[in-house]
Amino acid sequence: MTVSTPVEKDEILRRSLGDLRSEVGLIRRRAVGELARLQDPRALDALMAIAAKDVEAQVRAEAMRAVQALRSIPLEDEVGEGTGQWSRRVLNKASSSDAGERTRAPLPRTKRLRKGDLETTQVGGSPLRSSSDENARALEATRSRSAAEAARARRALLDEALAGMKIPVEGKRYGFKLMVPLLDGRKQFVRVGYEQSDFEADKVIVIFSPCGKAEPSRFKWALELNHGLSYGKLGIVGGPNGDEFVMSATLLEATADPAELRKAVLSVAEKADKVEQQITPGEDRL
Repeated sequence: MTVSTPVEKDEILRRSLGDLRSEVGLIRRRAVGELARLQDPRALDALMAIAAKDVEAQVRAEAMRAVQALRSIPLEDEVGEGTGQWSRRVLNKASSSDAGERTRAPLPRTKRLRKGDLETTQVGGSPLRSSSDENARALEATRSRSAAEAARARRALLDEALAGMKIPVEGKRYGFKLMVPLLDGRKQFVRVGYEQSDFEADKVIVIFSPCGKAEPSRFKWALELNHGLSYGKLGIVGGPNGDEFVMSATLLEATADPAELRKAVLSVAEKADKVEQQITPGEDRL
């Protein structure tokens, strides 16, 4: 990992510390790896907590290795900004801001804005766009793409979402087939499909993974499990071997971003594998 500025380092640190709170073990493991490569002593306390308490043995082990590596780095190290340097930079910035506030001329009265003003507000000569306007443009651009353009955009989005992760990707008629490596050496087949559309005929991305045979005795258990899922849902799909439980999540293709797709893929894979372990303990067929 190459970080050129303290601001970039701060952003990676903030994002990775947030991902350590994820309920998905693969996301926590990725965050541990990013913090280990970042080599920032500010991550030490969080990594120590993960090394001591994480529910996944592999995540704990990797966090412990990261802790040991960080402890071997002096606080003021030439690799990056040390804790003392970071503290002084923040304090100096705050002090200079306060001084600027004391010498700054009084601000003019703020103009009351109407809806029309907001629609024509300019920054650097370019009008600001609302999020709804951006979404509408994204939808229109997605609708007007050719099949070849759509295929290239879908692969580019998936490649960015899975960057840095060793996940085999196979192109299929419906989209992509992934074999996601999980913790403890297990793996899970995940399908990323583009065959479905919403009520306005806009394409959606369906992330889908089989879990095992759906027995009626487990229907109540499946509904109760659904209530606690942050990403996706557990459903039933009929197949050549009878009804199967499947874990799936749906994203609007036009507005999906790499982080959103990555979290959906990893969450569906891990949750589907946990359901598979409940249905067929000791097996890893899916």
